[in-house]
Amino acid sequence: MGLIDAASVIEALEAFEPQYLPWLDRRDAIAVLKDGALPRPNSEAWKYTDPVPFFEFNNDSPDGHNTATIPAAPSRLVGFESDAVRTLVTSHINQAVDQRRYPLAAISYLKMDRGLVIHVKQGDAAETIELGELDGHFQRILVIVETEARLELIETTTGSNRVVECFVAPGAELRHRRLQASGTGIDYNLVAINISENGSYIFSQYSAGAHLRRNDISVNILGTGANAELTGAWQLNEALHLDNQISVNHLVGGGTSRQHFRGNVGDSAKSIFNGRIYIAADAQKTNATLTNRNLVTSPKAEVYTKPELEIYANDVICSHGATVGQLDAAVLFYFQSRGIGEDEARAILIKGFLNEVVAHDDGRAVLGIEVRNHEI
Repeated sequence: MGLIDAASVIEALEAFEPQYLPWLDRRDAIAVLKDGALPRPNSEAWKYTDPVPFFEFNNDSPDGHNTATIPAAPSRLVGFESDAVRTLVTSHINQAVDQRRYPLAAISYLKMDRGLVIHVKQGDAAETIELGELDGHFQRILVIVETEARLELIETTTGSNRVVECFVAPGAELRHRRLQASGTGIDYNLVAINISENGSYIFSQYSAGAHLRRNDISVNILGTGANAELTGAWQLNEALHLDNQISVNHLVGGGTSRQHFRGNVGDSAKSIFNGRIYIAADAQKTNATLTNRNLVTSPKAEVYTKPELEIYANDVICSHGATVGQLDAAVLFYFQSRGIGEDEARAILIKGFLNEVVAHDDGRAVLGIEVRNHEI
């Protein structure tokens, strides 16, 4: 585990002169980093992932080349540089992000070189937007869904540093699907969400690993009747690495949240999952659950999972749990006794395990879990 040279990082950031959106006031980000927000050795949030490569800025992108430019964008996607969205940018950016808790988001804000606003207004027809590769390495996306509006966002991450902030207004619904194919670079992603009363955020994430891949997800329940449903699956092989850190924060009462994540880890891959439910003292009548289940299919694979509950209210319904196990040898033998080879039997069982949380064909494609059907 490396040690971040905080003084050098801060010195480099203070000397950095932003060319993109120089009118944005970035002084708060520097102040947070100066005040000790950078990861310390063996800090709990970075216990199994070396933070140093995420704080090195030698290349424009993790693979040392510029990422592709997005094709002709739908009219709903508007760049931060447009005067039409300047007020939205200044009034929303960093309102859902805790820069102290997520120092890479503070660095993203300082070094931002690409920004997009997705704004769905009350009365707009429900629509689906696909967000793929973007030019720029430090990307910020604002997703604003106004009262009673509906949006489905399908996002493919690019192997860069991307921060997505989502604002779900009263009675609004945002369905967010995230696809992360395997890669060889260093990939950081933060999704931060504010959900108002009776709003709904439904999130599905399908991930393969990268050389280093870190996903931070922070959900703030800010209104009575707000609902968050988070599901995800990952399939890791070779020596790929995936670190998922998820926090659902119930800050007012009467909200619900569901977290259900599953992973299959083989070869010499490493999976880290930390799921947290925080319930504030005034958040009575909260209903929240968290489950993480893992398959380990290689003696060299590593899985670290930790569910957390932090509860300060006394009238709540909460549950959490995590499991790590192997394929059942008796079930494998049963498949083989019906004429199915061991490798294909393993694939069928893994597919069934992951399909408990995989609801979309594009997710299955990312995970590579398609196998032919059999009569058993």
